Amino acid sequence: MYQNFLEELIYEYLDFKGCFVKRNIKLRKRKKGGFDREIDILALDTRNCIVYHIETSFATNKSWDQTIEDFKRKKFDIKKKEYAQLVGLKTNKIQIIKVAILLNVPKQKEERNRFKKERKSILYSVEEIIKEIKEYITSCFENPLKEAIPEKYPLLRTIQFIHHFTESNN
Repeated sequence: MYQNFLEELIYEYLDFKGCFVKRNIKLRKRKKGGFDREIDILALDTRNCIVYHIETSFATNKSWDQTIEDFKRKKFDIKKKEYAQLVGLKTNKIQIIKVAILLNVPKQKEERNRFKKERKSILYSVEEIIKEIKEYITSCFENPLKEAIPEKYPLLRTIQFIHHFTESNN
């Protein structure tokens, strides 16, 4: 299993839903070594020609303003042509959806909307994305004893079994 739990969970979820998914993609090679950018997760939904750029963070030591600035300066400043090159499609053929999944997301709607507006991205808290994944899994597979999620998705399968043996039996 991959070392970052949240990245692994999102990877499994998108792969399970039929996207082609890559992790930790390095961009903009420096002359003296290293790279200027790294994408946590890049997924291609071939049915709709949507490219998802997903960044995750469990950081708790930054203010909300610092978080917005980080995404502005370092995370989502990738050009559409760079995404197109990564997935092998023309820029006019793809739609880019940028998603931030953060541990610390303000409850105030104005602050959340400011992030969405300034970063032109979708914002989830870790809690929200886990609930979405759980709802998707439980809507598709009611009983893991009859229809379990394949073993190659250990985190999704764990969620399925936990739900079945805790919530559905109450």
